Amino acid sequence: MTTLTSTVTLNVPTGSQSLAWGNPTTLDSITYGSGVLTFPPATQYILSQSDFALYFSYNKTFFDALLLNFPAVYQSYQTEIPSSLFQIHAIPLANEVILLQQTNSPSLATVFNISFNTATLQATFSARSSTLSISPQEYLLSFPILQQYASQVGIS
Repeated sequence: MTTLTSTVTLNVPTGSQSLAWGNPTTLDSITYGSGVLTFPPATQYILSQSDFALYFSYNKTFFDALLLNFPAVYQSYQTEIPSSLFQIHAIPLANEVILLQQTNSPSLATVFNISFNTATLQATFSARSSTLSISPQEYLLSFPILQQYASQVGIS
C-alpha cells in the first residue's frame, strides 16, 4: 500500500506557489501565480480514507502557506467574491455516497467533484478535462467548504 505524498513549492522571484500530490505518481496539483489558482487537466483517481485525510492535510498546508506568502491573497478576503456555485449533496443512503462539487459559475467548469463512499471508505475524484483557473477569493471560499465536507464524511 502506497501512502499519498505531496510537494509544496514556493518560488518567490516569480510569485508562485504550487501543491502536487500523488500515490506514487502525481495525481493532481494546484498552482498559484499571476493572481489566479490553476488546476491542470487530471484523470479520475481514487483515494483510500487515510489518503483522503492526507489530501485535506496537504491542502490545509497549501492554504495556510498561500495566506502567509502572498499578502494580496490574504487581502482578497476583503474584496468581492466572484460568482461560484458550491453544492454538497447527500445522495440517498442506499448508494452510501456523499458528493461535493464546486462549479465555477461564469465558465460552468467543475473545479472539483469528490464522491466519498461510506461503505468502501474511498474518495473518487472526477476527471478534469482541461485547465481551469479560479480567483483567490473562490479558493478562499472553497477551503472552508472542503473542511466541512471532510467533517461530514468523518475525515476530520
